[in-house]
Amino acid sequence: MRPPRTQFDSAYTILRKVLGNILASPDEAKYRQLRITNQKVATMLMTKGVRALLVGSGFVEGGDFLTLPADADVEGVR
Repeated sequence: MRPPRTQFDSAYTILRKVLGNILASPDEAKYRQLRITNQKVATMLMTKGVRALLVGSGFVEGGDFLTLPADADVEGVR
């Protein structure tokens, strides 16, 4: 029997998709901006350490968004 999904499992799935999209299409602006009021993003950000991981990867907080600047190196995301 598979154990129930934890909050970390759910956040990891979303985080992996977000970062994977950036790595697959680094010049695509829509993948470099996360609206923190989006339900899935907000849920992901409630998980301890996720916001710090994104900021450490190069994302910048501003208003309702976490944004990876266009000139940011995607190596931080890798």
